[in-house]
Parts: sequence; C-alpha cells; structure tokens
Amino acid sequence: MKKKLKQRIATIPVYSKVKQARAKRKHKEGSRTAYPPVYLNEHERNKLKSNHFPENRFTTSKYTLLSFVPLVLWEQFSKATTIYFTLIFIISIIPQISPITPWTSLMGLLFILVVAAVREGYEDVLRHKADSRVNRRRYLLVDFEGERVVTRSRWLHVGNLVYVRCDEQIPADLVLLATSNEDGICYIETSQLDGETNLKPRKAPVQTGHLTLKSLSELKGTLQCEVPHHVMYSFKGTLHLDSESQAIPLDNQQLLLQSSFLRNTDWAVGIIAYAGPETKLSLNQKKPPFKTSRLDKRLNKYVLILFVVNMLINLGMGIGGGLFDYYYAEDSPYLTADPDGPWVAGVKLFFAYFALLSYLIPLSLVVSLELVKVIQARFMEWDYEMSTERGHMTVKTSNLNDELALVQYVFSDKTGTLTENQMDFRKCSINGRAYENAGEGALRGVMDVAGRQEAKEIYDFLIAVAVCHSAVTDIHRKTKELIYKASSPDEEALCHNGIVFISRSTQSITVQVNGDKLVYEVLCSMEFTSDRRRMSVVVRTPEGELKLLTKGADTMMYSRLGDGDDELKEKTLQDLDVFSKEGLRTLVYAEKRLTEQECGAFLEQYNEAATLMDGREEAFERNLNIIGATAIEDKLQDGVPETIAYLLEAGMRVWVITGDKQATAINIGYSSRLLNGDMELIIINAESTEECLELLTQHQPQDSADYDESRTASQTQLENVDSLSIHSQKRKRALVIDGGSIKFALKDHRTLFYNLARSCHSVICNRVTPLQKAKVVRLIKETSKEVCLSIGDGANDVGMIQEANVGVGIYGKEGNQAARASDFALHQFRHLKRLLCVHGRYSMIRNALIIHYSFYKNAAVFLAQVWFGIFSGFSSQTLYDDWVMTFFNILFTAWPPIAVAVFETDISHRVIEANPHVYKRVQSNGVFTMWSLCGWFAASIYHSLVIFFGAYFLWADGLQDTSGLDTGFYSMGHAILFVGIIVIFLKLFLHVNNWNWLVHFTVWGSLLLYIILVLGEGSVIYFFPNQFFVFFHMCTMPIIYLWVLLGTVACLLPDFLFAYVQRNFFPEPWQILQEEDRLLKKRHIKSSSKNYGSLSDNPEASPVPIQAEWAATGSVKAAGTKSGGYSRLGEPLLASSSSAFNDSDSDN
Repeated sequence: MKKKLKQRIATIPVYSKVKQARAKRKHKEGSRTAYPPVYLNEHERNKLKSNHFPENRFTTSKYTLLSFVPLVLWEQFSKATTIYFTLIFIISIIPQISPITPWTSLMGLLFILVVAAVREGYEDVLRHKADSRVNRRRYLLVDFEGERVVTRSRWLHVGNLVYVRCDEQIPADLVLLATSNEDGICYIETSQLDGETNLKPRKAPVQTGHLTLKSLSELKGTLQCEVPHHVMYSFKGTLHLDSESQAIPLDNQQLLLQSSFLRNTDWAVGIIAYAGPETKLSLNQKKPPFKTSRLDKRLNKYVLILFVVNMLINLGMGIGGGLFDYYYAEDSPYLTADPDGPWVAGVKLFFAYFALLSYLIPLSLVVSLELVKVIQARFMEWDYEMSTERGHMTVKTSNLNDELALVQYVFSDKTGTLTENQMDFRKCSINGRAYENAGEGALRGVMDVAGRQEAKEIYDFLIAVAVCHSAVTDIHRKTKELIYKASSPDEEALCHNGIVFISRSTQSITVQVNGDKLVYEVLCSMEFTSDRRRMSVVVRTPEGELKLLTKGADTMMYSRLGDGDDELKEKTLQDLDVFSKEGLRTLVYAEKRLTEQECGAFLEQYNEAATLMDGREEAFERNLNIIGATAIEDKLQDGVPETIAYLLEAGMRVWVITGDKQATAINIGYSSRLLNGDMELIIINAESTEECLELLTQHQPQDSADYDESRTASQTQLENVDSLSIHSQKRKRALVIDGGSIKFALKDHRTLFYNLARSCHSVICNRVTPLQKAKVVRLIKETSKEVCLSIGDGANDVGMIQEANVGVGIYGKEGNQAARASDFALHQFRHLKRLLCVHGRYSMIRNALIIHYSFYKNAAVFLAQVWFGIFSGFSSQTLYDDWVMTFFNILFTAWPPIAVAVFETDISHRVIEANPHVYKRVQSNGVFTMWSLCGWFAASIYHSLVIFFGAYFLWADGLQDTSGLDTGFYSMGHAILFVGIIVIFLKLFLHVNNWNWLVHFTVWGSLLLYIILVLGEGSVIYFFPNQFFVFFHMCTMPIIYLWVLLGTVACLLPDFLFAYVQRNFFPEPWQILQEEDRLLKKRHIKSSSKNYGSLSDNPEASPVPIQAEWAATGSVKAAGTKSGGYSRLGEPLLASSSSAFNDSDSDN
C-alpha cells in the first residue's frame, strides 16, 4: 500500500517537477567529485539513494498546470513596466485620490499579463509535447533471465541493459557490450547531436562482444566511469568483470550517446552509464547567453528618463494644486478647499496625476515592438534571396534584428564559412617530390612509369593515406555503388586516392590494389581531436610488418619527428608552403616501423594507460619518420569576394580567424578581397612574449598613445577619428597574426594588440584554437564597446558565436552545432550582406520609427491633460473619457504604427545592394538617438498646445449649437481627442515612404473604429450617462469641422515646411538616392510604355545607374551612363523587366 502511494505521488506534476529540478541541481556538471561504480545486473543496488543516480527523464518545459499562473506572474512582475502599471491600478482603486475608474487601469494591466501568458503558455505546451514524445518512447530492456521486456524511456535507470534495434534512437548514454556483428562493431548516426549524417563506428570490448543475451544478463562486475562532463566525444572508463582477471579499458569507441541512432546493425546491447540530466546531450544543452540589443537598452534608458520627467510633472502639478488650494480654493465656486490642508491636497494631487498621466508612457509599445520583430524575423526567413535548395535561413533571436544594423566588426571562420567545405585531393608531396595532380587515382598512373624506388615510395604513401583514417563504407541504396562516410570532408576526399578502401571492421581495414584485396590488421587506433590535431593507427601489413601511421597538422607533426632526414623535412616543408600559398589545406603523414617486441611493449603500455584513463597517447607518437604530405582544395563559396568587399565598403572591419596555416590564410585573404596589393601587410609570428611585445610596439599606429582601454568607445572615436579611421588612412593596413602570438598578446599585451588591430582595415588570425577565437572576440567587444558579429559553421566556432553581440551560424557539412548555437542561421556566407545591410538596416529604421511614434502619439494627446489641469485649478479632472483613454493604446492607435513598421523602406533593397555606404546611416546609431527622440517630443508638445488652446478658446465662453444649447465640457474633450487622433495619423503619413493597402486599412480603420466606439458609447445612457449623444451632437455642428481643419493644418504645417526645406535644400545622401530611384522608375515605366517592351527589349532605354560616391561632405555623385542598366558590384541592378523596381516601394 505504501509503495503504491509513493508511485501515485511520483506521478503528480508538481512532485515530479520538484524532484526533477532537485536532480538537475544535484547532478549539475562539476557537482560530483567522483562517479559511483555501476553494478552489472544488480538493479536494486544501483537504485540506492547514496548513488544519486537520476531518472532517465528529460524536461525542457518551464511550467506545470499548478505552477503556470504563479510562475508567469512572478516573471511578469519582475519587470519594471508591469510594476509601474500595477501601481497605477492600486492608485485607481483609492476613491479619495484616483480621477479614473479602476476598470480602465485594470484593462491595461490585464492586457500585458494576458499577452505574456498566452505566449508563454503556447511555447511551453510545445515543450511539454516534445518532452512527452521523448520520455514515453518504448524500448526493450534485458531482464535477469535474458528476456527482452518492453519499457518506457523515463523508467530506465543507470545499470539497466538496453536492447537497441536498428534505426532506433538510443535512450541514454550506453557503454556498448555486444552487437549483432561477430566482430562487435556497430555504427551510429549523430545528426541529432551535431548535425553530422556520416556513420561513426563503435566497437564492443572483445571480452563481451560475442556474448548472448542470456550470458549478458548473468554478467557480474562493476563499470567505473569518469565524472559526467559536457565534452561530447570524450569518455574514459573501465569495466571490471568477475570472470576476467584484468580490467577492460573503455573509451569513446564504446560509448553510444543518447539521441544518436543505431544504423547498419541489427541490434546492440549496452549498459546505461549516464541517464537523464547527466547524459552528454543534457550537459551540452546549456541555456544560451541572453543578448539584448542596443536599441532595447537605449529604449529602457529613455523610458526611465521619461518616467523621471513624468514624476517631475506630477510633482509640479501636486505643488500647483497645493498652492491653488491654499490661495484660491475658497474663492472657487466649483473647487472646495481640502479639509486636510493644502499640503495633503498636494500629495493627493501628485498621486492623482501619477495615475492620470501614466498614459504618457505607451502601454502598447512593448507588445507592438515584440510583434514587429517577430514579423521582421518571418520576412527574413521568407526571403528567397537568402535561401538555397537546402532550405531557408532561420531567425532564433528576433530581438536582435535591429542589432544587425550596428555591426562594426565581423569575425569569420574560414573552412565551411568562406569556403565550400567540398574537399578535393589535388596535390601531394612524397619523399620530397611534389606531385601536381594527385586526386582520383592520378598517382597510380605515375607509379606505372616511375622507377622501382619511386613507385614503392608512392605505394607506401597511398597505403598510409588509405589506412590511416576513421571513415567507413556503405552501399548506396539506389546505385549500389560503394560510398564513404567520414567524420570530415577532408577524410572523405583522401579516400579517393587510387587505392580503393573496401571495408572496415573492429580489427582490420580492407583495401583493394590492382583488383587484389589486402587486409591490414588494426591493433589500436588513436582518434583525431581538436586538442591532439592528429590521428594514429598501429597496423600489421599483409606481409606481417608492424607500423605506426600518423597524420596531422604540420606544426603538430614536425615536433614529433625523429632526428635525421633534415633535407627531406626541409623539402617537404617547402612543398607545404607552396601548397598553402595556393590556398590548399595540408596534412603531414609519418610512420614508425616496429618490431614484435616493440609492438608488444607498445600495446601493453597502451592498455595500461587505457585502464588508468589518462594520457595514454602522448608517449607513443614520437620519433616518427616523415613520408609525405597531402594538399586538399577547398573552393571559396559563390559571392564571398563580393560580400567581403561590400562589408568593408559599408564601414565594417572584417576578421578571418582560422586554424589553417598562415600561407593558406593569406592566400584566401587575397582571393576573397580581404587583402589587396595596396595594403600594408603586417605579419606577426612571435616565439616569445618579449618578441611579441617588440613586434606589436613596432607597428603601433602613430597616435596610439591616445588609446587607453579605460576610455570609452565614444572618446576613442572622437579623439582618434582622423588618425586611426580605417577609411581615412592614406594606406590601409592589414594584420596577419598566428595563434602563438595571440596567446602572448591576450595574456600580456592586450592594449597594444587592440590598438594595432583597430588601426587595421582587415585582420587574419591563423592557427587559432576555438578558445582563442572566443577570447579575441571578447577582447574587441569589451574594449571597443562596439557591436561585434561572429559567423562560423563548425562546433569549434560555437564559443565565438555566443561571445559576440550577434552570432551567425552556417548550416555546415560537418554539423549544425554552430547554427543551433547562433542567433541567425544562414546557408551561405554571401547571404550575410543582405542580412545586415538590407534586413538589419530596415529593422533598425522600422523599430526606431515605431518607438519614436509611440512616444510622440501619447505625448501629443495626453499632454493636453497637463495644460487642461493648469487651467482647471489642478483639479485632476479627466479631459477624456476613461474607456476612450483605455482603448487609445490598445485599439485606436496600436495598429497603424505596426503596419508602417512592418513594411517601411526608405530606399529599395536594390539601391542598398548597389551602395554599401548607405549602411552608415544606421551603423552610427543615427536613426535612434536622444536628439531624435527630443525632436519627436518637441513636435508632440507643440501639437498638444495647438490642439488644446485651439479648443480652449473655442469653448472659453461656451460653445452653443444652432438651437442655443451649450455643448458642454465633454464635447470639448471629444473634439480635442478627435483632432489629436487625426493629427497623429497624418504625422505618421509624413514619415511613410512605402505606401500600401495595409497602411491605409489600419489608419482609416482605426479612425472608423474610434468613431463607432464613441457613437456606441454615447447611445447607452445606462452605462455612460455623461457621454449620452455627446459625440453625435458635436458632429452636427459645422464649426467643429472648421476647427478640425484649422487645428490639423496649424499642427502639421511646420512639420511639412521643415520636411520640404530639409529634403529640397539640405538633403541627406539616402534621400538623394531615394529621389533618383523614383525618377528612374518613372523613366523606366515611361520608356517601357513607349516602346511596348522592357529594358531587356530596349537596352538603349536603360536608365543612369545609381552608384554613389560618398565624399567627406556626404555628397552623392551619379556615375556615367552604362549600357545594359545598373551596375551592382559587377552584376546587373535592374532585371530584364520592371520587376526590379516593383519592390522599391514594397520591400520587406
């Protein structure tokens, strides 16, 4: 009974959630100092509480049914805006103070809470469904009798034997014990972990690989694993079987990771080593860093300033009310003195105006801005020019849309980001001889005509290439051809070397030479990792010879070569330099021949080191003999040179950070237009911190003394703009620095390194580790205080992607970890230009407009309440109806700015792509500053004064209708609000460049909705006695229409005149381009109508290209006419028909 009760309690959502949260906290990475032993086939012993093994339950959801409401409320009430409107509601329920009804303020508060709750609830329901699909998945468990029993994933526990079938997803981290193959090998696909679709081999220990299910269920012993950690492909452990005298070493080759798939193998059996929150997948699912755009930060600051201004207004109104109560209340026929005295009256009025003027802070701005950003993200994803046959781009952090417009630094990986990551084996160096054509069996032809010694050297080299790798073979389902699946494109390319790689097993590799199959026995294999940067295998050749074959990066390999053969080493190094200058990726191959005694000792030491789980490879890969090097071509992606040239012209500094050789990186720099022959190339390769200091000091810019890490970015820009601007230097500089020098610079010379890098137009960092990539980005981000963007495609780029203000991932061929960790995911590097300069630029302009306008419209309407308060004895009497004030932000004026902010374009995307300099308009924060906001507030103050005093003087002596009846106070409030709504809508029209039906629909629809609501409110006397027939009666008076016309003209005439004078006599460069764009569009339409054809039909009618040359004065010059239409970085700007301009007024 007690046991059943516990089981029922465990199913309660709150209990389950609390238990899971405790497990996560208890088993968070780094919380364990040692991992308890796992006992084979002793489930009760493994379930002891002292082991603290977690359940195999995976939870990504945030809420349960019981916790949803309190947690959402807690999250929302931690925000300043929610607290502010809650205070308004509290004040409104105090009748002695509040001038408004509580229901109106409650509506605004509920609006915020309901929108947030709906969004959170919808997202969490999706998370719950995903969790349920994983936790309820069925699996087969091997019981004590060797029988297979069906169970659920969430019921699995550490120590269970799991039977996994082909194509089934692995439920937890398993140590492989046996497979359906006699050699104990199986294959897994890790596409859910890293995006790689290639098959990875895993092999069971020899001692257990042949056992049946019955035998496995009878095994006794312990599994000792290392403490759980996040490194995906690193594992050390030992298996102690009671039937074996020696411990069995375990490594990554025996680990089946949770969420990977079993492929090409009928079944596999493993013991659960890590479950639930301790699996490597769970430990890698860390919450990405929260990033906030600068526009949002600035908005928060401006809201705070507005709040302070609002408090000062409230204080002034309270003081004015107290003084009025003291001096004039006794003489006022309508306002009586407060019985508690003038000071108490002043305090009451302060809180009354605190509630009344809360509308100065736009309630709908937060929701509207969030909605606009989501729509902008969808437009990015739907942009066909940023899609490929593999799919569309992905926006993962829409709140950074406008941050794309502020990028000053671009940090890019090379392989797979700038290049195709499509490898071709092109050249090689064998025993000091360079071979220009090495791929697709070309060396086999060389062997036929070469001498015996040279042929043997080529043969030995090709065998090393064919054997020293981790690729596996498969048969294409349709063509039935042999295909290779490798962990990287490099290895796959090297498999096509003329010697056919046939198959791989746990203990051998089979190759085919001249139709004969040769089997090489694999005695041990040491895998390639980013830390080791090399791979080794010990093999026994068909002739019985023992060899250690190793391949890796030249810097890593040359430090492991034995003495002698200096001439061969030098000649191979020269060939490597030649290959690198051609932009080819290189690997060095070496070998060591072993005797039986050496090999036996070698394997014995290897097994000892394996058992100890630490440092077993380093001692073996020494005193190697170089046999050659390979050179693999990785072509640049389409559009990379044009994109980098565009980004540089747009005012960005571009860095390429790569692990390749320096010569390769420099060659890529020239071919990608990052470098050119006119640049001063600074190369820093330091062997010590002292040499690094000397080189950095030698190349410091002339005014480097002005630089100081303690200075702000704005100080640095103002003081050094003339001497250090990359665009004003007589000769542009470029820096090339290697990883060793970066290590010294980051540790001891950060300021000097930053000063030098900032003065350079382009920077290349080569032989850099993933950690160094992130550190370089952090240095520039923290020191410059400017927006940094990182872009990469591999797992080694995740650090710098998350470190940057904006992280962009490329869907790569080696995996999607970078794309998953990014804020924006693209398919090609060339799409970065459009992402930044078109969508990013549009997003900043649109978001700045909706923020400016939201503050303006509220101030223009509700500042009239302040002027009315001054002329009404500071009585806190509301000028507008309570319900109209409530719906002003939510219904009447919410949708027009959203419609404009969604579709607004100052100039067409074609013009932007032809003129990179227009990016600078937004890059320097020019569209959203304190001065721009003050300009909008100045307009709102003027408009509120005109509207209020126009109505005030009209109603000063009482306004009678045609029958002589006084229209009353409420008619005045409706007249002011009606003119105010018309004025703010027409003010919006002055800033619209892209007219479309949605803008018209939302504006006129909102105005109609207001009229319908006030007419409806005035027709229900029971609920709204003060508003009965007021608006309808006002609309029957002709003078009201004259007032609406004159008031609107008086408000907007200065705005119109200012815009006219500025545009026609002091135009900004983008406005000139806009006018040229429109003029050329009209010419094109006129030309097409006259000639009954398009520009492609009549090339002579092609318009003058828009190609701006921005001088220091900011003027724009039109380039000469060019036959064939526009020129955009060498590409036609206008399409063959007028469709090229169709989007000039309707870009998204």
